[in-house]
Amino acid sequence: MTIIGPAGAVVYNGSGRLVAAVNPFGISAAGSTASPRCINVDLSRQPSSLAESC
Repeated sequence: MTIIGPAGAVVYNGSGRLVAAVNPFGISAAGSTASPRCINVDLSRQPSSLAESC
């Protein structure tokens, strides 16, 4: 698995929201048929993902 994006940790609190804002980051797996995912966080720090590269 490869994670491309912000340096450091992505930390969620108990309600499933990020503790601090982060830039979009990508997740992919080499040799997999799964589509890469782009993880984005809106202004309310709610995460969402798209089936594409960032």
